[in-house]
Amino acid sequence: MRLGWAVACASLALACGARAGSPIGAQFLNVPLSVRQMGMGNVSCGGGDILRAWSNPSLISDQAQRGEVALHGASRFEKRESTFGFGAGWGIPSGWHVAAVLSSYSLTVAETDVAGQRTGSNLDRSLMAAGLAAAGSFGSVDAGIMAKGLSDNVQGDRAGSTAVDLGASTLWRDLSVAVAWRNIGTRLRRTPESEGDVLPTEVRLGAVYHCKPWRFSGGVEYAQTIGLVSHVGIGVEWWPVLPFGLRCGTANFWDAAAQMTAGLSALYRRIGLDYAFVAHPIGPTHVVSLSYAFGPAKSRTGDASMRLTEPGVMGGPSAMELKEAVSQFLDSQTASSGGLFTMKDDATKRMWRLRMKRIDDAVRLYDEVYVVCADFVSEADGALVDLDFWLKVVADGGPAVFRTRVHRVNGAMRLNYKGDGVEVP
Repeated sequence: MRLGWAVACASLALACGARAGSPIGAQFLNVPLSVRQMGMGNVSCGGGDILRAWSNPSLISDQAQRGEVALHGASRFEKRESTFGFGAGWGIPSGWHVAAVLSSYSLTVAETDVAGQRTGSNLDRSLMAAGLAAAGSFGSVDAGIMAKGLSDNVQGDRAGSTAVDLGASTLWRDLSVAVAWRNIGTRLRRTPESEGDVLPTEVRLGAVYHCKPWRFSGGVEYAQTIGLVSHVGIGVEWWPVLPFGLRCGTANFWDAAAQMTAGLSALYRRIGLDYAFVAHPIGPTHVVSLSYAFGPAKSRTGDASMRLTEPGVMGGPSAMELKEAVSQFLDSQTASSGGLFTMKDDATKRMWRLRMKRIDDAVRLYDEVYVVCADFVSEADGALVDLDFWLKVVADGGPAVFRTRVHRVNGAMRLNYKGDGVEVP
């Protein structure tokens, strides 16, 4: 991934006496802090943690639970370089998501004279960035924005700037597509009177295909830092068993010095432990993150099918089996209608003609009834309709859909789930 390249260039710049305002130094802003993204060849629309907000703010709408916090940290190159990241996200009942992110980067390089001999002192650099992001759904597209600030310090010489990131993503059948325009903002200035240096604006475009039956995803992402470099990342992700995930890829596919990546995840209830390895000529990079998801399950794409279930579901059919039963039910109901699911709304008497966007990963158990939610779009007027599919285990031991209810229409609640019961307003 680009992190090793940025470290090498920053080291060169510092050793040559370059100051902190250089675009090379500010390249820190384009370093992804999502460990899952790193392990998957820097493909941001794969993975599934809140720290992907640094690469594309629209992706916070795909967080696995209603809320999530995550910590990332790494120390490498004999502890001369270290990074730290923090992210927290929350889903608002209106359908919007918000997130706060914080990251820091520090580098220490031994100072040398013109002959290349160490002088006994070091050149130190530290950068810090913080941002606030918001994302919402607009039909079949999620859009997000992040406002962030940057502070750069080299040997006590400080500079600051502000910037904005824009992003959009969508899911069409099993294909996720995402685009982002990052670091739109002011120059990095040492004093108000200085001209400053341009921030490294970056454009990202990526796509990931999710093969749900095999719990496998594969994708590619193109990243262009305007005026500097471009990269193509390719990566795959596979969850052989639901608590454990594996990743591999390359963060710069068309470069002779392509950086190979690998990663793994372990999930226990709402806790996630992620690790990524990135090869680099200077030395390998090892990165670890710890995340905790809280609130109702609300994941929708990506590794969502692996982040599983509310307590109580594990004793019966798995979340994957329940979702597969809903998928088979929808296939049988839409086979002769070109993929449109038709149902009558008991409350309004309206006949809905709906096209499915995604099956959510919120799987719940209420008094021996399993509930799986799916998102649809009305073919007639584009209304966003959430349907709940109620399942029971039938005589042959498998789950089957026996009732379909309208949960929300354009965010307006129809059903409330409390405890083990269902209340209809």
